[in-house]
Amino acid sequence: MRHLVVMLALVVFVTSVGVASTAVENKLVTPESAVGSPDILVLARLHTEAQHDAPCVRFLRTHKSTENSEERAADNVLKALQLHKSGNALLNNPQLSVWMGYMNLFNKVNPTKKTSMVAALTAHYGDQGLTRIIEAAKKVPTTSTMAKHLQTEQIQRWMADKKTPEALESEQVSAVCLDIFRPF
Repeated sequence: MRHLVVMLALVVFVTSVGVASTAVENKLVTPESAVGSPDILVLARLHTEAQHDAPCVRFLRTHKSTENSEERAADNVLKALQLHKSGNALLNNPQLSVWMGYMNLFNKVNPTKKTSMVAALTAHYGDQGLTRIIEAAKKVPTTSTMAKHLQTEQIQRWMADKKTPEALESEQVSAVCLDIFRPF
């Protein structure tokens, strides 16, 4: 049985060496430094450590057992990464990719509790705040594609929640976004 586990660890290591190569290289100078010859258990352990060292996995481990609400967990990670202070520059923040990785991993691990970025961002910023962030990001070439994707997802969420343009006007949502939403 141990041999199968070792072989499985080797296969996992070999197939995903590209994913964690930089983290493994940082911890492993040469295989010979392990015990004089490449020890598969040392390599497997180093690979496992490298995989668990990713920030989004750390956040998932931290919040997995302590959070009941998926939106609350996403909001807590958003705050832990200091993304809640980004304001209109949210989509330019380099920590956003860590939060997106957390969201993707959370949705994989919890398929019955899936949440979207728009749901989590709306829970934190509100419809008006998120619309303002999206409009600001659409003006920046590096974030315009993501902003358009988020805007589409936001409109789909409004449609699913059966919100009307009139109800959104009362929340003072951006006129530009409402003009896009009205035909739906």
